[in-house]
Amino acid sequence: MARQGCTVSDISILEKIIILGNPSLEDISRSAGISKTAILKHIRSLEKAGYVQRKYSPSGRGRPVCKISVRELQIRNKTYPNLRDEALNFIENEIDREKLPYFIDNYTESVTSYLKENLENLIMEDRIAEFSRIRNSEGYSTRIVYDDENEFTLIQGTCPISSFARKHRKICEQENLIFSEIFGMDSCLKETIATGSNVCSFSITRKKANQIENNPV
Repeated sequence: MARQGCTVSDISILEKIIILGNPSLEDISRSAGISKTAILKHIRSLEKAGYVQRKYSPSGRGRPVCKISVRELQIRNKTYPNLRDEALNFIENEIDREKLPYFIDNYTESVTSYLKENLENLIMEDRIAEFSRIRNSEGYSTRIVYDDENEFTLIQGTCPISSFARKHRKICEQENLIFSEIFGMDSCLKETIATGSNVCSFSITRKKANQIENNPV
C-alpha cells in the first residue's frame, strides 16, 4: 500500500480500522493498546493522506460518538499490485472462459481437503483458532466474533484476491461450502469486500435437526 507520507504506525492503525469496521476511537485504542490521544494523531495523518474520514453520530448520552470509516475507493486505487490477484487475472485471460468455473471448483475442493485434513481431529475451539491462523498466513486478516455458544461470525478484514472476486462472485460464494464442510455448520455470506464492503463476513450457525440427520458430520 502506498503510504503517501504515512508512517508504519499509521498504516498499522489503518489495518486495525479495516478489520474492526467503522470503529470508534475507543475501539481502536482498545485494540491497539495505546491512548485515544495517540490514536487521534494517527487518524489525522491518515485523513491527510485520504485513507479515512471521521463521522459523528448521536450517542443519546451527551457528546456524539466519533466513528472512523475507511475511504474504500482511495485504498483500492493506492494498493500495490497483489501477485495472487495478478496471477488469477492472467489465468483468466489465458484459458478458455468456459473452463473457469471448473478451475474455481477444483480450487474449492483442494482448499476444503487441506483444511479438513488439518482440522478434523481438533475440538471446535482449537479448530477455529487454527483455521484463523492459516487464513491470516494467507493475508485474510481473519477474526471471529461469537454470537452464541456454538455460533459465530467469521470476518476477513482483507482479501488477497479481491480484484478477481469482483468479476467472479462464485469464488466468494464457494467459501460457504468450505466453511460448512470444515466446521460442520451452515455458512451464510453476509457481505464481501468484492462488492464494496469493508470486510468479508460469514454467519456460521448450527445445522437444523433434519440437516444433521441427512448429513451427519
